[in-house]
Amino acid sequence: MVFGMFSGVALAVNLLLLIAVLSMLQATLTLPGMAAMALALADSLIVNGRLDQRDLMDRFCAWWQEGRYSCTGDCFDIGIATRSALERYQRSGDPVAGDRSANAAGNGSLMRLAPVVLHAMADNGDDTPVQALARRQSEITHATPACLDACAAFARLLELGLSDHPLSEMLAIASAE
Repeated sequence: MVFGMFSGVALAVNLLLLIAVLSMLQATLTLPGMAAMALALADSLIVNGRLDQRDLMDRFCAWWQEGRYSCTGDCFDIGIATRSALERYQRSGDPVAGDRSANAAGNGSLMRLAPVVLHAMADNGDDTPVQALARRQSEITHATPACLDACAAFARLLELGLSDHPLSEMLAIASAE
């Protein structure tokens, strides 16, 4: 109880100091690129009621080229793997444009993953397992086996955590799968 209260106060002080320093530097807090991509993913899932890779890539391209989903109206902070995949998609029309080579691994698809988990948990008629949805949303920009596996595992952990499973149970279930 005391530790939790101390942690909460320490976090609040750290946030206050961070905001104060940023204000002194006249910096602005902006929406990172991955957050814009997560918004695009959520929007696509809501509009389509399922994961539509082509629609999602179109939304990602709109973010990249037009600044859609960005609070500044511009794309910034786009990773090499993501940019390369969007360029491949625009040339080929194939939404599964992620590079499969091991040296192309990145964390972009993992950082935007949360809307997939919320979609999988919703009663929306789409009974695709969360791990399959996580892999499908990843492969469009990050298709290495490591990226696909990381997204599938993390999605399952998020799903279990949002379902009020204790951490020990979450880890046991996830490692058994």
